[in-house]
Amino acid sequence: MHTAKVLWRQPLPSRPRTSDRLHFLAARAVKDHLAVLQEMADGTVTLAVHDSRRGKELWRQSLDVPAPDAIRGMLEVDDGQVYPPVGRLRALDLKNGEEKWSFGPGRAKARTGPPALGGDGVLAVEEGFGLIALDWVTGELRWRAPGRSGADLDVTLPPAPGVGEVYAYSSKSGLLRSFSIRTGKAGRTRKARGDRFYAFDGIPEAIVAVGEDYFAAYPYS
Repeated sequence: MHTAKVLWRQPLPSRPRTSDRLHFLAARAVKDHLAVLQEMADGTVTLAVHDSRRGKELWRQSLDVPAPDAIRGMLEVDDGQVYPPVGRLRALDLKNGEEKWSFGPGRAKARTGPPALGGDGVLAVEEGFGLIALDWVTGELRWRAPGRSGADLDVTLPPAPGVGEVYAYSSKSGLLRSFSIRTGKAGRTRKARGDRFYAFDGIPEAIVAVGEDYFAAYPYS
C-alpha cells in the first residue's frame, strides 16, 4: 500500500467545534480552475477560484446570501466564466473575477434565479416573466418564453436543461413545465413534486426530482 502524494494543501477557516456551518456549498473544476462556494464561520458566503494545479487562490468575492443552505450545489462554470447563483445574473472571468457581463442594465430590474448552462446559453427564471436564455459570451437576451407562459415559475430554482428541452417548476401550481431549449416555446406540462429537478439522457430518459425526504423520476414524454 502506497501513501497518496499530496499535490497541494490549503487551510480552511477555523470555526467553533460545535458549528454546523458547511465549508463548501458547491465546487466545480474546469481545466486549470477550481471554483468553490464557501460558507464562512460567521455564515457569510464567498465565491473563490483557485489554480487547480497548485491550489493557489486566484480571487475571492463575497456574495449576499440570506440563506446559504438554499444555494447548496448551485454553481455553474464553463471554460472561461463562472456564474454566481445569487444576485444579478452575471458572468465573472475565471482568471480574475472581473465582470464580463450583467443582465439587466437599462431596463426594469426583475429578479432572476440561479442560472443553468444548456443549449449553448445561460438559462434562468426571470421573476414575473418566466424562463429566459442569454448568450453566454455577451449576456444578450436570446429568447424569453412567449406569452408569459412561465410567469409563475419558482425564481429560487435553477432550470433543468435536457435534450432539446429545458424544464422549470412552479410550486404554486405543482407543475413541471418544458420549453424548447432553442426557442423558448412552451411544451408539455406534468404534475410533479420536488425541491430540485435534474434532467438526464439515460435509459429510460427521465426527469429526477429531489425532495426533503424522497426522490422520484418523471418520464420525458
